[in-house]
Amino acid sequence: MKKGYIVVETAEDFEQVLCLEKDDKYPDEGILGWQDNGFNRHVFANRKLAREAINRTHHFSLAFGYKNMPEKQHCKIHAVELPEI
Repeated sequence: MKKGYIVVETAEDFEQVLCLEKDDKYPDEGILGWQDNGFNRHVFANRKLAREAINRTHHFSLAFGYKNMPEKQHCKIHAVELPEI
């Protein structure tokens, strides 16, 4: 089986797998967001790409003053096994 990595936001009473949102208003590589925003869960090829997405989302929210984004301190990276297709 192939290995991938997901980013999970963990808060007091829930855990949610995050999506990679790509839009004209975001950096080219995208930022992390929640599924209810119309994007699908994202599996990263390696841990480094997942960490970069967390950091990019954090810096983007600080730079533009967004308060409605996943918070860096609540994001955790989990390895997942992907079935061969």
